[in-house]
Amino acid sequence: MKDAKTLLKEYLENFQNPKYISGLFAEDGAIELPYLAFLAKKWQTIGPENIEKMASGMLLTSPNWEFIHIVYHIDTPNQVFAEYEVNCNRRPGFMRLKEDHMRNGQLKPAYNVQISSSNQYIVNYTIHQNPTGTTTLTDHIAQHEESFKSAPKGTGSSR
Repeated sequence: MKDAKTLLKEYLENFQNPKYISGLFAEDGAIELPYLAFLAKKWQTIGPENIEKMASGMLLTSPNWEFIHIVYHIDTPNQVFAEYEVNCNRRPGFMRLKEDHMRNGQLKPAYNVQISSSNQYIVNYTIHQNPTGTTTLTDHIAQHEESFKSAPKGTGSSR
């Protein structure tokens, strides 16, 4: 039987293989990301099948996902607590930006961020490599609808 630290290390080192890491969890095992609750997103994923889907989805948007600078604070045979940073190296798209000091129209690496707000709080965001909002708004609204089971108000979405 593996100890807690060995299991965590296997999870962190093999995140690129969702099928493998999901097999490290019991049927009622869970991944909890409390920060996502603050963003009104699903913050808990329970069971190996759902954990595999979650990890696969994360790798679709950020294929170079890796955990770095791991520091273990609690390390007993049955418990482990560690802090780490996530490096996802998501490559930006190249876009013409309004701020062009050289005035040469040069393309620069950048992201297109779409944000939904409610009562002056951010409730949903999406990050895109496409330069125009006209091509990213549909995906942004779809993600909002998936998270909240309704379209954001004021978008004119008929879905």
